[in-house]
Amino acid sequence: MRIVRREYETRMPVAADILVSPTLAPEYRIPMEREMLRVPQSQIAPSFPAFSWVMSDAAGYLWVREYQPPREQRPVPLWTVFNPEGRVLGYIETPVGMNIWEIGEDYILGKVEDEQDVEYVQVWPLERWVGSDAGTG
Repeated sequence: MRIVRREYETRMPVAADILVSPTLAPEYRIPMEREMLRVPQSQIAPSFPAFSWVMSDAAGYLWVREYQPPREQRPVPLWTVFNPEGRVLGYIETPVGMNIWEIGEDYILGKVEDEQDVEYVQVWPLERWVGSDAGTG
């Protein structure tokens, strides 16, 4: 068991960060969005989380997926990779919409869905750097 840390700037959400599902019918969404904007700050979480998912890989590295605030979406998910000693090795971007099932020695395995909700299993190569940390790259 180990504690790992990385510098992180805490950001406080505001009412405008509360989103209503875009799949909700417009006649319901607009009134709900107006109501959500009236939520008092005291009822909103004090900060966004630092991460949204954590998993380990076959080599014993810890992968921490960075949380993406609703109004600051990144084009692709970003992961911080820690070595077994808890030191940050670097950052990895993974494909949009990929639900990662497994991170092997030299691959990332996961599921993606197309625009018609057809599921596909994908395997992406993972090249690890050779060096003192034998990190990811």
